[in-house]
Amino acid sequence: MRGQGEEGRKQRRVSAGKAVDTALIVVIGILLARIVFIDGGERRITLARSVVFYVIAAAILLLRYLVLGYPVTPLLQAIVLVGIASFPILYLRERRRAPGGVG
Repeated sequence: MRGQGEEGRKQRRVSAGKAVDTALIVVIGILLARIVFIDGGERRITLARSVVFYVIAAAILLLRYLVLGYPVTPLLQAIVLVGIASFPILYLRERRRAPGGVG
């Protein structure tokens, strides 16, 4: 019985750690989005600002992984994959929104 109690505490601790990590990522994301995308109280979302946001967010995650001693190679692969998949879509979206199709 004692082993089950310790295992339960360990599981709760891991769950609490994941909840804190998730909350931290959300808060940092919101603050970073306000810094990058809001200029003079007006939302300005462009491809260049999106790239800046992505690079800063990726750097924060990589730094966190390095500090905690986690392997960074899988994270780097995910960052590159998401970037390759998302930025062409953002580029096409921005070209359609720009007057005359010029971005």
